[in-house]
Amino acid sequence: MDTLTAIKLPVMTGTPKQIAWTESIRQSIVDQFFAVADYARTHELTQAQRDFFEFGKSVFEKIISETSAKFWIDNRFNTLKDFVNEAKKENA
Repeated sequence: MDTLTAIKLPVMTGTPKQIAWTESIRQSIVDQFFAVADYARTHELTQAQRDFFEFGKSVFEKIISETSAKFWIDNRFNTLKDFVNEAKKENA
């Protein structure tokens, strides 16, 4: 996924109240990703930082496709970095 292109987010599933709530939760993760992507594009990164960013992109692409409102509510306190660190642990 090209970080410069607009993301078309999939439709959420859940009750109308859940969906309304989770849209803002998911948007926060999208905003975090684009802030990191902008930083990565405009700053010199170490190899470790580039590797972390590339891995983070794959994690972002996976979680952003999650359509279950329950998933987003259950993970509402997670930052993008939390999701990436958890995925790194799972892949270790």
